[in-house]
Amino acid sequence: MRRLLGIGGCALVYEAEHAVTGGRVALKALGEQDHASAVRLEREARVLNVLEGTYAPRVLDAGRLAGGSLYLAMELLDGTSLEDRLAEGPMSLDEIAMLARELLRAVATIHDRGIVHRDIKPSNILLVRDASGELAVKVIDFGICRVSDGSPVVTAPGLLVGTALYMAPEQIHTPEVDARADVYSVGVVLYECITGRPPFIGERIVDVIEAVLHAPLILPSELRRECPMPLEGVVLRAMARSLVDRYESAWEMLEAVELARRVQHATTQPVPLVVGRKRDESGVRRRTPLRDDHAPFPLERERRSVLPLAIPDRLPWWLALATALLALSQLSGL
Repeated sequence: MRRLLGIGGCALVYEAEHAVTGGRVALKALGEQDHASAVRLEREARVLNVLEGTYAPRVLDAGRLAGGSLYLAMELLDGTSLEDRLAEGPMSLDEIAMLARELLRAVATIHDRGIVHRDIKPSNILLVRDASGELAVKVIDFGICRVSDGSPVVTAPGLLVGTALYMAPEQIHTPEVDARADVYSVGVVLYECITGRPPFIGERIVDVIEAVLHAPLILPSELRRECPMPLEGVVLRAMARSLVDRYESAWEMLEAVELARRVQHATTQPVPLVVGRKRDESGVRRRTPLRDDHAPFPLERERRSVLPLAIPDRLPWWLALATALLALSQLSGL
């Protein structure tokens, strides 16, 4: 082993050298030899094998070290974590837009394989370069992921699973969450990229949890004035406390990010894209702008003027433009 790369909840990650080939690998070994940790490491090995290096590290080997400790050998990725990138200074809006697209593609692909990560956060997002030199995202640490293959749940009742700063409200109450919990976490990550801080903070974990569940949200544009309204709207909907108001999938959020980018480029006017869902008489859920009483967060009265949430009598110009752009993009794909 060459050096320690990181310390997780129950494992240590080292840069190591293969005894036969001499190649460099990332070696994850358990720090505690309890049953739950062993099950999680074995599950992570299976998950990485399923993903086959798509938006995640490739698994190379798994087994036991000489001392009996379980290990997982993965490709050593040459890049930096989003956590380290944020520590260097503010990200440009172009960087954030590119990150949002790549991260959502990664998370959506992971979800398509029946996997919910449950711990999306900057330290678990690696920024690397692909063969052409373009930005690529790799998601790491699948130790507490949830797999839809009938695998047994190893989380003890009442135990908090995940990281409170980035955890969806429903995940605080139960580990039985779906892909929308990861969508919420992506929204929190983008909020931090825009503003330089997580949306809800506290001195103790219990304070953070209380804020996640009940505290008003400071709008990203209040902390960074140049934040485009379309991007802000996407982040707010991703972070909606109500599952009904949140994006149903990472693919849907990616579509909203792309639409927000096109609308922002088409006009210099702030464009509100905060939308929700409600059922019509037929029972079909349809997208509609959120009214004040359906707002994702209890925004203070003076903040509500920033987001025009009431439904207008006529279709506004910006919504007509957004609808036309989406229709054109769908036609071009035919």
